[in-house]
Amino acid sequence: EDIDLDRGVVLVHRSANRVTGELKATKTSTSRRVPIERELLPLLRAMHEEARGDSPNPKADARLVRVNAVDRKLSRKLRRCLELAGVTRAELFPEANGRAPKTRKPITFHDLRATGITWMAVRGDEPLRIKQRAGHSTFSTTEGYIREAENLREGFGTVFPPLPRALLGDAEVS
Repeated sequence: EDIDLDRGVVLVHRSANRVTGELKATKTSTSRRVPIERELLPLLRAMHEEARGDSPNPKADARLVRVNAVDRKLSRKLRRCLELAGVTRAELFPEANGRAPKTRKPITFHDLRATGITWMAVRGDEPLRIKQRAGHSTFSTTEGYIREAENLREGFGTVFPPLPRALLGDAEVS
């Protein structure tokens, strides 16, 4: 219900306690509507259709991703899925040869959020727009992402490129 695929926005107004699964307010206690990147919409639509087909009550419960909110192994599962998808970038898997070095950490779900924010800055989005979409309470937090984007921008490639058609199943690509 928080994802409006027709309008292409997500309502961010709550979070889940990782230990108890209890729903609570966002860290800043403010809600916001965040536009969904255009290239991501076809995948979200396909996932929504698949979720509706699996649900005993499609109108009441069509979650895009079903996870146990208190599962402390989600990041390990994310890394396993990346491996299964053929992602081999060593920087994302520093623990591959045993323990991760103290200067690196394995990728987590929160890193995916940080990546999206950094990519917006690489693309050249307006800094205040990035701040609002990220839900930062201070601009100095957003500035950190902008500085990192400046370090990465040269030779970066396409920001938010089209997804491979194989991910979309039978969903139509616009």
